[in-house]
Amino acid sequence: MIFGITEAGDASMNYEWEEKLNEIDGCILITKNLTQKFIKRLLMYKNKPIILHVSCTGYGKTVLEKNLSTYKETIENLKILLNNGWDINRTVFRIDPIIPTKKGIQLFENVLRTVKEEIPELKRFRISVMDNYPHIQKRFKKIGLPELYSNYFQASFSEFKELNEKIKELKEIYSDISIESCAETKLPETERLGCVSERDFEILDLHLDNKELKGQRKNCLCVCAKKELLTYKYNQTGYNHCYGCLYCYWKTEQDFE
Repeated sequence: MIFGITEAGDASMNYEWEEKLNEIDGCILITKNLTQKFIKRLLMYKNKPIILHVSCTGYGKTVLEKNLSTYKETIENLKILLNNGWDINRTVFRIDPIIPTKKGIQLFENVLRTVKEEIPELKRFRISVMDNYPHIQKRFKKIGLPELYSNYFQASFSEFKELNEKIKELKEIYSDISIESCAETKLPETERLGCVSERDFEILDLHLDNKELKGQRKNCLCVCAKKELLTYKYNQTGYNHCYGCLYCYWKTEQDFE
């Protein structure tokens, strides 16, 4: 069993995955940008065993994500994709990452509520919490943004507590949704499920051998069957594989200046 995923870049920017569709049994494509070009490509392969992860934090067109669309634009583009025949059961909406300040938690709620208002049939959501790597701290400081988490790597206990309470509230409002997370041990209100999981294999009607169920790193819940479909291409800006979001854990040469 060979199951692909695009974690080394953005599937709407790097199209190496297209060349490998006939070599794999199924895959997950992850994007932060539902461009018209990407939508057209996806529709060409709507009968292939693909699950789409649409990642949208709500920070589009702000200093954190200056090269991305707003969340309302992303939702409208997702509606176009679905209205043209893409299977909603093979669609996951990722609010990833969340910055669990009061403003960030409110934005998370706004995004999820808007998705459910506009696309009520959508049921799968995935979230993560931003990790505050040293190079991210430097980026924030360089452009004058306030420090996060008092410059600790992770959010505080109270910030995680507030986010868990909001997740619980949203699950009670929208009883049909699943809010999933992987390697987020401090989010007990989420359904802990790997980015590639048994659920994905079931949706695509694929058989998963029991020996492939072990995660790939500490706290990772993904199955070992996953295979990277993109080649990470490192350069000075990093924008040849992603959209240069300020919170991104990928480093560029600028982070060493």
